Amino acid sequence: MPQYCRVEGDRCTRFYSMGNEDEKDEYETKELLKLGFATVDWEDRGAHQTIFDDFDTPQHFIQLKAVQGALASVLPNGDDDASELVMMLEDLNPKLFNALGSAVRALSAAKTEEDFAHVGISGRRYVEQLADALFPASTVPFNGRDVSAPKFKNRLWAFIDKSLPAEAPNRDNGLRSLGREIDRMIDAVNALLHGQPDQQSALRAFADLAKLTIALLQLDPAASRQPYRAFEQKIVDFFTQHFEDLRRGDGADAP
Repeated sequence: MPQYCRVEGDRCTRFYSMGNEDEKDEYETKELLKLGFATVDWEDRGAHQTIFDDFDTPQHFIQLKAVQGALASVLPNGDDDASELVMMLEDLNPKLFNALGSAVRALSAAKTEEDFAHVGISGRRYVEQLADALFPASTVPFNGRDVSAPKFKNRLWAFIDKSLPAEAPNRDNGLRSLGREIDRMIDAVNALLHGQPDQQSALRAFADLAKLTIALLQLDPAASRQPYRAFEQKIVDFFTQHFEDLRRGDGADAP
């Protein structure tokens, strides 16, 4: 079923696709406000639910269910917590969900030290992709931090620093708290590279990593959702093929 809206407290967000603002229905906005929502906003969902969307296939939902089942075994409220966690991450950034999902599925089947090492590599790659999505690499330092491509930890810290409002109460404490959690999660992922940890402990680490991802994405939802990022290669391939077909057609018609 297509998504109708996202509800966060008394805020409702409705969707439109591919920049088509004609899909906005102001009558629906008024009706939703009458239901008691304080605000009703509109969000461009990019290529979600278009021909470019690879995240609405049976294979994707099978993966979603597998990840949910794995995380449910280590979360306090089991399947309820896992369902909410997976749904939020998949909604905020399906490409990141796929990367984390691959690591969790590999971990569920891991038995040997080599298996766990490969899971650690996948987890580290996920953290790097998270940094790329939130704070792309730059040769220009940010507040004294080296934010070049290899310094993905610094880039995650820089994202928090950039996203927390200057006037936010206890801003420094918030920065340190989230930053320390980043450091802890990176250490937990790196530990997988150097031994055979308890599988349940490793699953808890990935569940914590999913929670941290959501916390970071929600610091600046408009900037971090990047609704076209997950589909950019399919969009580029589509138009490349289209222009190539046109070129060949022009060539065939030429004298």
